[in-house]
Order: sequence, then structure tokens, then C-alpha cells
Amino acid sequence: MDPSSLSRRLRAIGVQPRQARNASLMDVASELPAYVFSRLLGYCQKTADNWNTEASGFGPDYAADLTRR
Repeated sequence: MDPSSLSRRLRAIGVQPRQARNASLMDVASELPAYVFSRLLGYCQKTADNWNTEASGFGPDYAADLTRR
């Protein structure tokens, strides 16, 4: 199946493909070291470091930020 047609079909039923992809990557980045993340998924090390940093943002600081909103 063509990726663009898959995206259209997912959007038609209410699934946001980009958000689902990013949520999945965030979950993987929070579980794995950046080096393993980069090797498994084919990202450069800097990108893996960025994902890992963002994934760690969902800890106590993230919860504290939400309570301040």
C-alpha cells in the first residue's frame, strides 16, 4: 500500500499518523539508550540524542510543568 493512501485512510477514521509515529518513537527513545536507538532505527546519533532528551522530558519536570499551566 502506498504510504500517502495509508495516511489518507487513517485520517479518515480519525487517526493522526504523525502523532502516532511520534508517540511510538518517544516510547522507544525513553526505553533505549540513544546509541541503540540510532542503530536500530537508522537515525544519526544527534537525532537519537534529541529524541532521547525529549523522551526524558516526560518525567517529574514535565508533570510539574503541567500543574503550572
